[in-house]
Amino acid sequence: MAKLYPLLFSPVYKDYPWGGRNLGKLGRDLPEGIVAESWEIAGHNSGTTTVSNGKYAGKLLTDLYLDLGADLAGSNYAWALERDRFPLLIKILDANKPLSVQVHPNDAYALKNEGNELGKTEMWVVLNARPGAEIILGVTRGTTPQNFREAITDGNLEPHLHHVPVRTGDHICVPAGSLHAIMDGLLIAEIQQNSNTTYRVYDWNRAGNDGKPRPLHVDQALDVINFAQVEPELCPPELLSEAGGISRWLLCQNEYFTVERITLKPGAVFVGNCAGDSLEIWGVIDGSAAVNDLSINAVQFTLLPATLGVFTVRSEEGATLLRTHHHS
Repeated sequence: MAKLYPLLFSPVYKDYPWGGRNLGKLGRDLPEGIVAESWEIAGHNSGTTTVSNGKYAGKLLTDLYLDLGADLAGSNYAWALERDRFPLLIKILDANKPLSVQVHPNDAYALKNEGNELGKTEMWVVLNARPGAEIILGVTRGTTPQNFREAITDGNLEPHLHHVPVRTGDHICVPAGSLHAIMDGLLIAEIQQNSNTTYRVYDWNRAGNDGKPRPLHVDQALDVINFAQVEPELCPPELLSEAGGISRWLLCQNEYFTVERITLKPGAVFVGNCAGDSLEIWGVIDGSAAVNDLSINAVQFTLLPATLGVFTVRSEEGATLLRTHHHS
């Protein structure tokens, strides 16, 4: 097999009605009009990114995955390999206006009701937040499926929505079943299962791009909302190690992925190993770094194939990075 290397991709942009132009502040050359999401690393039938560097340049991630399989994703992603489905999806969101209030199903519900689609567990990292920004996560105390449905019918859902203030640098873990909404004034990096299954319960009475209200999915949402997720708080990062100018913080860990925040002081070098069990996705969110001989700047992500072998991440000027993997 040809030697593998850290992969870069050309993003796929989405023009959902809640977007804006703030992704341009990341140095992006945006298409005209509203840009809500940049799919950074994606292999989904709703959007697939194309390799932009090295010998695989011009190849769709979906095609590369069919060619390389476990050599790309890793043996710990057997559930994705069985379905010829790349396991993860990496996005940047410009929440210029509030997103809909929504919920994502787990795998069992999605596979039963959405064909070969999977559920969606996700997490967010706040890249930039306006003063007073907030998200919705979970339900308020006293909320039941019955009074929640009645509130949707009456157009008075707000008393059941749990608002959480967020600031730049915060992270939010959003397991499948979490009622949630990203509100306005937020630029967010999202790491998620490779799924686009969303059940909306409220969309702020606004029209979609076609001038009509976007569809709601109340019955499905009520099937999957975790009503035991009552007024949750954000979890602080957990310090894993601090040595040699490198700090590792655990942000979220679940059955699909682990996300760490890693800070490198100037001149620090992180040494890792993709030994076949899991891919790694590294994203620079502040500063700049080099993964092996590939230079990446904020905000940019690179995919390290599972059989890449030993790799280094170094920063001459210092950097903050997100590291996503599924090592045992």
